[in-house]
Amino acid sequence: MSEQVFISFGSNKGQTLEQILGAFKHIQALNGLTSFKASSIYKTPPMGPEQPDYLNGVCSFEYTKSPEELLIELQKIETLFGRDRKKEIRWGPRTLDLDLLMFGDIQQKTDFLQLPHPGLHERAFVLTPMAEIAPELVLPNGQKALSLASVLHDDSIKKVYTAQGESIENHN
Repeated sequence: MSEQVFISFGSNKGQTLEQILGAFKHIQALNGLTSFKASSIYKTPPMGPEQPDYLNGVCSFEYTKSPEELLIELQKIETLFGRDRKKEIRWGPRTLDLDLLMFGDIQQKTDFLQLPHPGLHERAFVLTPMAEIAPELVLPNGQKALSLASVLHDDSIKKVYTAQGESIENHN
């Protein structure tokens, strides 16, 4: 049996667009994964210390293995693209950040994994691209992704690339 999974992706250090597109290829190659879909890629201001803007978005797919197995695979992909969790600053620059947002209807909290992601309902830079690919998705708090994205609307979040990495005209 497969579950619908949502992952946020982000990068603001190194070759950001290339790292995100490379991560897509690695994610799509995972065993047990089908129906991959990615949002547009958005330029967003960072949370935390002063640093460059991020490229962010959300992808979704069907997955047949466990959330823990997926998280391990996502962390391997982050490492492949230069992320070193031991040396980074909390909310600091990242070569690649892959956060597991939702895994079907599973709700759990362990030292290794919390589902849904604890910041999901508060982050426009996650909800805006999530609503783009799944506007009718009902979040664990009972709200639709599109409705919550509208409430949290943030003009500083700009769509700059398609999911294939093609530039979207008229962005600054």
